[in-house]
Amino acid sequence: MYERLSKVILKTALYALFQEDVEDYYKAYKCMATMLNTFPYQYKCRLEEGDLISFNNRRVLHGRDHYDTKSGHRHLQGCYVQVDEFKNQVQDYSNTMGDGKLATRVGNLDWE
Repeated sequence: MYERLSKVILKTALYALFQEDVEDYYKAYKCMATMLNTFPYQYKCRLEEGDLISFNNRRVLHGRDHYDTKSGHRHLQGCYVQVDEFKNQVQDYSNTMGDGKLATRVGNLDWE
């Protein structure tokens, strides 16, 4: 699943390393690759027609498994949301429909 990402990380990071750090880099790289491809660290779901998935690109490493191109039509569409505007909308919803508490765990730096 993360083969392409692994190649990008490997190629780009090596250019920025000092020679004495290369061995430690490969140890860390192997550890990260193992974690990425180990079941407890993965969440997999099959999306059906009409399903939507939403996540924060700065918080979640994501990928897709292969699929059979002859099995049907596949449509993926990305969109980007300004995090401050999203947080304001969540707060507005909390104020009008919820308990009015401060919206937390919404933005890139919010982790309370």
